[in-house]
Amino acid sequence: MSIGVRRRALLPAWLLALTFTTFTFATDDYVIAGVLPALSAGLGVSEAMGGQLVTAFSLAFALAAPVASVVTAT
Repeated sequence: MSIGVRRRALLPAWLLALTFTTFTFATDDYVIAGVLPALSAGLGVSEAMGGQLVTAFSLAFALAAPVASVVTAT
């Protein structure tokens, strides 16, 4: 190996797991918009009321994510 060549540091497994988990939960928030009419019909509510579920999930996710990061940091 040449002296000028550095070895690339691999990301820790926990960081990859955290990234994948965050991606999965955040994607779930957008996927629900495609099935909103079926979800609303299944729950027996209007689509506007069903859309509030997406808003509630987004707010809960946004508020809980920083707390979960601090709690699971150690």
